[in-house]
Amino acid sequence: MLTVNDLSFSYDRDRPLLHGIDMGLRAGDSIAIVGPSGSGKSTLLALLGLLLSPDTGTLSLDNCHVPARGALRDRIRREKTAWVFQEAHLLGQRPVIENVALPGLARGQGARESVEVARAMLTAVGMTDHEQATVDTLSGGEAQRVCVARALCQRPCLVLADEPTGHLDRNNTELVIRCLVEATRDSVLFVATHDTWVADQCAQAFELVNGELI
Repeated sequence: MLTVNDLSFSYDRDRPLLHGIDMGLRAGDSIAIVGPSGSGKSTLLALLGLLLSPDTGTLSLDNCHVPARGALRDRIRREKTAWVFQEAHLLGQRPVIENVALPGLARGQGARESVEVARAMLTAVGMTDHEQATVDTLSGGEAQRVCVARALCQRPCLVLADEPTGHLDRNNTELVIRCLVEATRDSVLFVATHDTWVADQCAQAFELVNGELI
């Protein structure tokens, strides 16, 4: 599902941030990336999610080589990757169902199909009873589960979660991580986190040390 060969990246050419990143992952793999602030966790996710281009190295997603730039790269990013951020970035005054259906509508799906997919994803994260609630009435954990449902509506190959539980208490953290892991059995999941409990819920955990994955 995801193959990375000798990926490197730096903001300052004299001080590489990441180097020699290699991995080969299959559908259902869940990976935690841990390390202190500034170690490159978010940058690595941005590289894997095609928001940044590496200085060197190659990346393939769903058996498709990802070029360094161009329309094909943009299409792969739109169609095959999805994000869950620490801040949910939802439309607070709009109903939950509209927020979750938005990715389908943005891709040109019909309204009926987008809503059907959104309802299925809300069921997957235990939020069916909240589909008509406005986002600004939700708890932090509920909003993050809506964010997970919205990401999964894209049917992504790769789900990237950057500190998705950073503002949550333990109960809501457990809910969100369980939803993420259970709902990405057909995808590759990356979670960047400071929380060792969250890392333990993933199948594998790696630490970024001096720009290398350990």
